Amino acid sequence: GGFGNFVASGQEGLLWSWWPDLQYLTDRGFLCTFFCANDYADLKGEVAVHSALLNSQFVVAPRRNPFAMATVYSDDAGPDGPGVDQEWFSGNSFLYVTCGRGESGRRRGEASDEDDPDARQELIDRVMAVASGSGELEVAATEPPLLALGAVETP
Repeated sequence: GGFGNFVASGQEGLLWSWWPDLQYLTDRGFLCTFFCANDYADLKGEVAVHSALLNSQFVVAPRRNPFAMATVYSDDAGPDGPGVDQEWFSGNSFLYVTCGRGESGRRRGEASDEDDPDARQELIDRVMAVASGSGELEVAATEPPLLALGAVETP
């Protein structure tokens, strides 16, 4: 699963399981391509982690992936009723690419922070501020992708 979906679910376990690897990849300047299943949780949270904590350099800005899965999972109703804030997931719907750090070259979250509950909460608060749009980045919500059947003509 994606390390950013905690911005919607409130469950941070995946972030902390990815955290050492994300630091390693960013610290060493690896070119990394990430794929997300939705924009309202996965993409928004992941981009916020890269921006607020890792100071990652984006070499391809977050965008819809033209090679996303054809299937879309959608729940029957969101928390406020049918069709309202409905959750959806479609593998590889969005993509972005990072490589090392931004201009300052410094990470905003430290490796040891994950062991201190107060420091961990401070990191989560910084990510949530960016993910909510009150920080320096906002990822706009969109509708789930649709498969256009019959759009391709056969010879």
